[in-house]
Amino acid sequence: MFKSTQSNSVFYALIFLACMSPLISQTVQAKPVLFGWLESIYLQPSGERIVAKLDTGAKTSSVYASNIQLFKKDGKRWVRFTIPAKRGGNAIDMERPLLRETLVKEHIGESVPRYVVKLNFCLEGKFYNAEFTLADRENFNYRAILGRSMLQRQIIVDPGKKFIADKTCKIVPTGTPEKSP
Repeated sequence: MFKSTQSNSVFYALIFLACMSPLISQTVQAKPVLFGWLESIYLQPSGERIVAKLDTGAKTSSVYASNIQLFKKDGKRWVRFTIPAKRGGNAIDMERPLLRETLVKEHIGESVPRYVVKLNFCLEGKFYNAEFTLADRENFNYRAILGRSMLQRQIIVDPGKKFIADKTCKIVPTGTPEKSP
């Protein structure tokens, strides 16, 4: 009788583990990656380097854009804009589908409307596709901010460090699908 009870216990334990394994695997996540509060991101597909502030106080990511124009393409709203050059870099002209318009609270407490688009970039050899608001950041120190909505993808920010990410990003050839961790 002892062996039967022990066999039943093992049998039920195996059934329990088989049923729970999908739930357990969903809660296991990738190991968090540590970055400094300033890092270089590489805008795709050009590979142009932009210094980004990893800002846990900002909800949404933002990028410096000028010449922002709304237009229609195939009956949908798109945005045409330029990411200005800095320190010998190249200005980048882009067109992206408009995801939405949002209100962003500025330092002075006033909310201003901004367009939201998806941009592809590389950070430490990994490619990301994230939402960015288009903003006039000419008077700010950094041309881009990575906000919490991006940082929650298993990124930890060390406020005492800068530029600790590996800089092994390459240009993604046009037409190549980019990863979006």
